[in-house]
Amino acid sequence: MKKRPEESVHVCLQMPVDKRRTILQATIDTMQLMKRYENLVRIRHEKDQHYAEFRRVLGIVNKLVKEVRVKELPLDAQDIRHVHKVKNESVMAPVAKKVEKVLHAKEKKKIVEERKPAIDRQIEDLQRKLQNL
Repeated sequence: MKKRPEESVHVCLQMPVDKRRTILQATIDTMQLMKRYENLVRIRHEKDQHYAEFRRVLGIVNKLVKEVRVKELPLDAQDIRHVHKVKNESVMAPVAKKVEKVLHAKEKKKIVEERKPAIDRQIEDLQRKLQNL
C-alpha cells in the first residue's frame, strides 16, 4: 500500500496567547513537581545509606559490648561507684573543632560541585518564555 502524504490541518484558536500561557504554566508546574520528586528520591537514597551505616556501626558496638564483660573488669560494680574523677577536662573539644573544619570544607566542596541542574535551567527558560508573552 502507498503511504498518503501527510496533510497539514490548520485550526483557528481564539486567544492563542492565553492558551500558550496556560500550557507553559502547566509545564512549569509539572517540571517543579518532577524536581521535588527527584529531591525526595535523593533524600530517600541518602536516608537508606545512613541507616545502613548506622546498623553496621551498631552491630560493631554490640559485638564489642559482648566482648567486654563486667566480670572481666578489675573493679566490681560497687567499687566503680566510689571511684573519683581526677580531672574534668574536655577531651572532645579539640576533636570537635577538627570535625567542624572537615565538615565545613565538605560543605564548601558541595557548593562548588552543585551547579544548577538541568531541570532548574529548563524551568527558568519556561518562566522567561511565559513572561515574554
